[in-house]
Amino acid sequence: MTRNSFWNNLLASPTALVMGVTGGSGSGKSYLTGLFDTPTAHIVDMDKLGHAVLAGSAYQPVVDAFGTDILAEPTPDCPTPPPIDRKKLGAMVFADSAQLAKLNAIVHPLIRREVYLQVLSALHTHQLIILDGALLFDVDLHHVCDLTVLVLADDTTRCERIMTRDNISLTQAQNRLDSQRDYNALIDLATIVVYNND
Repeated sequence: MTRNSFWNNLLASPTALVMGVTGGSGSGKSYLTGLFDTPTAHIVDMDKLGHAVLAGSAYQPVVDAFGTDILAEPTPDCPTPPPIDRKKLGAMVFADSAQLAKLNAIVHPLIRREVYLQVLSALHTHQLIILDGALLFDVDLHHVCDLTVLVLADDTTRCERIMTRDNISLTQAQNRLDSQRDYNALIDLATIVVYNND
């Protein structure tokens, strides 16, 4: 897979290799990305970018769309305005595909913009840029990659990892998996496929 014509026309000098790493929640994609974490590599963590966007430019549009019930409970040391409670928001959208689509319509364009900015700033300063994100193909960021790596794991393994990592119930972990795309459908689109059930 090669960069599209937009990037080819934009870049006139040798630049970093751009690698996209994707897979569902709990697949181990971030672990794989970490193996490439060296001084010559720049890692764009799309999940963290999503969190930053939710706290920044997407904050008010998301609150307007989903209501104040998604905000953290006020406490004496809570900032004003209170932050979005991602667990509350997650419980709402991962159980309802229409709500998830509404959230994605707000957040995805903002994430895409931030990724573009990070890639452009690192193209001439690093040898390798890694876009680490479950939504790599969903937000069409695979088009800026020279190659893509798809990380797969079975649902039981993924659920166990999600429950341990996020301290949530089996039902919540399963809802999260059910809300995500079928990553097996990307096997023919990815450059490399890694099976990570261990």
